[in-house]
Amino acid sequence: MDYGQRKVAELKIELKKRGAKVTGTKEKLIERLNDYDRNNNFKSNENDNSHLLSEINYVTPDSAKEIEKKTKNQTKTKLWHTERSFRVTASRVGEICKFTAKKDQEKYAQSLICNKKIVSTALEWGKSMETTAIEAYEGKTGKKVERCGLYVSVQYPFIGASPDGLIGDNKILEVKCPYSIKDEMIGSNNYFHLEHDLQLKETSNYYYQIQTQLLVTGRDCCDLFIWTNVDEKIINVKKK
Repeated sequence: MDYGQRKVAELKIELKKRGAKVTGTKEKLIERLNDYDRNNNFKSNENDNSHLLSEINYVTPDSAKEIEKKTKNQTKTKLWHTERSFRVTASRVGEICKFTAKKDQEKYAQSLICNKKIVSTALEWGKSMETTAIEAYEGKTGKKVERCGLYVSVQYPFIGASPDGLIGDNKILEVKCPYSIKDEMIGSNNYFHLEHDLQLKETSNYYYQIQTQLLVTGRDCCDLFIWTNVDEKIINVKKK
């Protein structure tokens, strides 16, 4: 096995599995692992991604910045998918907070980490119109949206968030292109996430998502931009 690409924390975990010493430089750790594997014929499953879980406990400010930098293309980046695969992401926080003991806990936990790709007309529409919506936001506000990658919380390393963009030094952008009202004006009567005054409901999963994004990015407010073919709304959401 090639241990050269592993982090020191991962090497130490591999050594612990073998009951070996975990002190020394990275080179010494690799040498010890290779010696142990050669002499003891230790079989390691190449498809076992359990070592990825160790990274959750070893996120530093620098490594978090590096992850964000390398994942700016988001869904087009393999690392983006990998780093999300063993974390709770902002889009799932609302449903997690609302989870009740009456539901199948094991099945639900599996659904959080199985990375099963969900395909639907609504999701495909939202993804396909995201760039158009961001351009519409820039045209409406005159503000430049900076694309960003996956942010990982240093304080809570098991949480990750990928806003749709950054605005200035203290704001994020979250875009929604609801397929159900794609050819309609936006209102609380047809978009249940909104209050009558067109503010985002604090019970909405989108509210949980945005609050998590603000927590992880360290920013204080978000412009939620809702876009349809015939209407658009900007809703400002502040950090709680």
